[in-house]
Amino acid sequence: MDTVQRVEINCGRVEARAIDVFSTSSEAICFPHASQAAMLMQRTDQSADPKGDGIVFLLSSRLGLGAEEMLQFKRNYWDIENGAHQRLDCSRF
Repeated sequence: MDTVQRVEINCGRVEARAIDVFSTSSEAICFPHASQAAMLMQRTDQSADPKGDGIVFLLSSRLGLGAEEMLQFKRNYWDIENGAHQRLDCSRF
């Protein structure tokens, strides 16, 4: 099992993440083409975001992803999501 832990400040709040990546198979979890899974534990500053804590499970069909890469893919997802919202919000002016 590959594990990474990160603590960072994002938009003025402290965010901590720990991710465990492990191999799996599509037969074991009944999900087509799955070859790796990860458990991501997230914790944020409770005063800034009380809903920010939780555990998220991730699946990937790519073999050989390390914990660092899987965490980066998850973080990059929000860049795309937030960028789309910013463009939509600015188009209203």
